[in-house]
Amino acid sequence: MNNKPPIQASNLSLRNKDATLVERQGPEPLRQYLQAATSDNTRKAYRSAIRQFEKWGGRLPSDRDTVVRYLLARAESLNPRTLDLHLTAISQWHHYQGLIDPVSDPLVRKTMEGVRRTHGQPKRKAKALRLEHVAQMVNHLRQLPTTKKKLRDIALVLTGFFGAFRRSELVAIRYGDLVWEPEGLLIRLSSSKTDQQASGLVRALPFGAPDCCPATAMKNWIELGGINEGPVFRPINRWDKIQPKALNPSAINELLKTLGNACQFDFVPELSSHSFRRGLSTSAARERVDFELIKKQGGWKSDATVWEYIEEGQQLSNNATHILMEKMAVSYRYRSGKRDMNMTRTISKVAKELAINIETVRFYERRGLIEQPPKPELGYRHYPDETVNRIRFIKRAQELGFTLEEIANLLSLNDRPCAQVQELAEYKLSAVMEKIADLKRLESALKALLTQCQSNNDDSHCPIIDSLQP
Repeated sequence: MNNKPPIQASNLSLRNKDATLVERQGPEPLRQYLQAATSDNTRKAYRSAIRQFEKWGGRLPSDRDTVVRYLLARAESLNPRTLDLHLTAISQWHHYQGLIDPVSDPLVRKTMEGVRRTHGQPKRKAKALRLEHVAQMVNHLRQLPTTKKKLRDIALVLTGFFGAFRRSELVAIRYGDLVWEPEGLLIRLSSSKTDQQASGLVRALPFGAPDCCPATAMKNWIELGGINEGPVFRPINRWDKIQPKALNPSAINELLKTLGNACQFDFVPELSSHSFRRGLSTSAARERVDFELIKKQGGWKSDATVWEYIEEGQQLSNNATHILMEKMAVSYRYRSGKRDMNMTRTISKVAKELAINIETVRFYERRGLIEQPPKPELGYRHYPDETVNRIRFIKRAQELGFTLEEIANLLSLNDRPCAQVQELAEYKLSAVMEKIADLKRLESALKALLTQCQSNNDDSHCPIIDSLQP
């Protein structure tokens, strides 16, 4: 092993010709700016990685052989992604010290590639919360006695989910970041993981149904909590007293696990604050929300990340096997000589079979003439034979001159005594006979006008035009 004393990872050494000039101008401002260039979480991760490397016996600066021995020693005990982080930390240390980076050596890179191939594991992902999960959590909270903690937790869950917030963003929200508009709430983020340069991001939370509206929940919380400055989400002690400091980020994970246990979810170990972001994006994808709206709400910079969430949310509903299984089912019924007497059809097949437009079917649904089938969890709505026959009845009745209102009455009388249907038919027959009489009178009038026109020898005027004059 290398027996040289370790160099502290926090020390800064400038090894270039301008070092003396920089030191004369003052090293402290430079140190502050260099620290600001890396997020606190990244810096903590790097420090932890360096400590583990040194605990094993490594020293900084290091060399190629030492790093390779470290990889061989830890390959079976650490996840390859953790080792990648350790290598990055070692590499960054050498770069900032102006030293040769041993991690960039081909032998180190080839060894690490072999470790990934041999010990690689699927990345563990936080459980994506569904709408029904969030609703169950909020319903559980609403059943608790009214306390400040209850209102804070409701606001935190709804805001975290519908705003697709990271836990660091949630606890960083301050009262001055809230902008109330007639349509809802705007939350300004002073900094974010995807906005390291603090150019400014805004999450919009429109007003909605009171039971699930994050903006309403936020308003209730800050009013009851008497919050008019400082952090919005704060710790609350056992006596329901609000503390002045901001909530610790780890408290959000603890809250989710506590609510998960209370709701008896079977995925509690997989819950974390990232369940909010993954839950919002995948839930929106299942509801076919536009790509740009999903990306905007979560503040994602990478299109690839958003598409990954969309594909995850739609991997069962937007699946090639739906059509194939439907075709196979039809083929099976045909070959086995069985015919389903209540065979169902999608709306496009109904329209094609009846030679009508899809919008006509939807129009009948809006008018209440036919029932809209419930939408299944997967796939499309299917219309039974009963609905198809009902549409045939409607079209036939329209051909006979019945209005949609009259057809609705006929349909409502389907299970009633025939006398009521007969009465409506007699009324319609009377109206039709009156219309025929009106048409015959019109026929006679037109014939008389044509006779006058044919016997008219004066081209200066027309008897038909004269008869129409007031």
